[in-house]
Amino acid sequence: MRVCGTLEYSSDQDEWVIWFESVAHETFDGMHIEMWIVDHYHEVYLERDGYLGEDVVTLEESMAFVLQINETYKIRISDKILYEYPAMRLLPSIYFDFLKISLFFSLFSTTFDEAI
Repeated sequence: MRVCGTLEYSSDQDEWVIWFESVAHETFDGMHIEMWIVDHYHEVYLERDGYLGEDVVTLEESMAFVLQINETYKIRISDKILYEYPAMRLLPSIYFDFLKISLFFSLFSTTFDEAI
């Protein structure tokens, strides 16, 4: 199952925010975020390596977290995570001038019926 989202830079808060809609909290249980750059796109994969709690994405001392706002979810990622968190696998040069970048969340599901 793939869920498309957008990555936006918040200059007033100096952080990147990933927005995606209508995704249940259970989707994130037991997942781990890996992030890297392919051309001008950020691809984010959620894998069953780490742990993402109900309200907090636990990536080593809660460096990223998920908030629920109505039916919209977002993951806030600070510059510190983009540059320093090794599991993100980011290339050195990041195209910060793109405010909206396509994201693909690869979610491993036990039933393929949900993805159809």
